[in-house]
Amino acid sequence: MLERLKEINGKTKKSKQGVVLVTILFILAIALIFIASALMLTTATRTRLYTRAEDNQARLTVTSAAESFYQALYMQEITDAQLLGLGGTSIRLVNEAVPGMSASDHTNCTFAYFTKNADKTMVIDFKTRIGDQVECIKMVLDYNEQTEPAHNFAHMLNVS
Repeated sequence: MLERLKEINGKTKKSKQGVVLVTILFILAIALIFIASALMLTTATRTRLYTRAEDNQARLTVTSAAESFYQALYMQEITDAQLLGLGGTSIRLVNEAVPGMSASDHTNCTFAYFTKNADKTMVIDFKTRIGDQVECIKMVLDYNEQTEPAHNFAHMLNVS
């Protein structure tokens, strides 16, 4: 009888060890599921933010290119004659320090397309591509010739 009691005690000890092993394996499986889901969530968020950053960078680059071109026209760094000579052409805007203005990469570039209309308007389409993101701005310039005022005090003289 005593031997049978020892056998039973030995079996319960082994079965308790088996339950502990199964419990630890179950906890590890749940931990692996949580870790994998956290990694997938982090990857999805990082990808979404990277895509949004590319989109915002393309928008900033094309806006900057259009604004810089307009300022150059306004300050007459690009003269009216030069602008009219650009009709029907396209140019690649290059500045290696600015994302979206690479000289050699066709997935990271900015172009300006010039169209001269019969009514003396110039349409400039700026297009920036950064990766899969493409942003465009259309600028319409109306050419107005300046006429001289018809009065005697049209020209100012400085006498010192």
